[in-house]
Parts: sequence; structure tokens; C-alpha cells
Amino acid sequence: PSHTERPDNHQVLSQMQGPQQQQPDGGQQKQKQQMQQQQQQQQQMQQQMQQQQKQQRERERELQEHLQKRLEQQMQQKLELQKEIEEGEREREREEERLRKEKKELKRLEEEREQRKHEEQRQLQQQWEQQKRELLNQQQ
Repeated sequence: PSHTERPDNHQVLSQMQGPQQQQPDGGQQKQKQQMQQQQQQQQQMQQQMQQQQKQQRERERELQEHLQKRLEQQMQQKLELQKEIEEGEREREREEERLRKEKKELKRLEEEREQRKHEEQRQLQQQWEQQKRELLNQQQ
């Protein structure tokens, strides 16, 4: 075909689509109903999604509260344990102090006993010396 014989775009388009069918009035009504149904379905889906999101937020809030409570309980237990540990430390320190005093007292008593023993030995020694002298004096 020569340059002038080429069909324009509009003709090509109408040939490809075939003759346009005009829908009768009932067809337009049907199309309107379908659009309304689609809108209703979309609204329902949106409502469902909103409901699901609301439930999800509610679950997350409950979970958050639950975790917060558990955390507070754990913190409380930790504080109580800390108190028990500190009390145990103080008790241990008191016990160590008591043992140190007892040890000191035992050492003091041991030293006293040793002194008495030495003193008694010294006295016995003196008595023996005395008796020996007396015996010697008697024999002379």
C-alpha cells in the first residue's frame, strides 16, 4: 500500500475490537449491581482487616501487660534475693566475728593455763628445793 492508503489509528482500533456492542438498559443495571457488590465486598474486607488489626493490637497490649507484670515480679524476686544475700552476708560476718572472739578467748585461756602450769612447776620446784635443804640440814 502506498503512503496515502495507510489506514489511520482509529480505523485499525475499530477493526481489531470488532463492532461495539451497546448494552441494553438491563445490562447497565447489571453492571451497576456488580459495582455495588464489589464495593460492599471491599467494605467488608476493610472492616474485617480493621477488626483483625484491632484484635492484634488488643493481643499485643495484653502480651505487653503480661510481660510487664512478669518483669515486675522478677524484679521483686531479685530484690528479695538481694536482701537475703545481704542478710546472709551480715550473718556470716557476725558469725566470723563471734568465731574470732572465741578464738581469742581460747588463746587467752590457753596462755593462762600455761602460766598456771609454769607457776605450779616453779612452786613445786621451790618446795622440793626447800625439802632437800631441810633434809640436808637434818643430816648434818
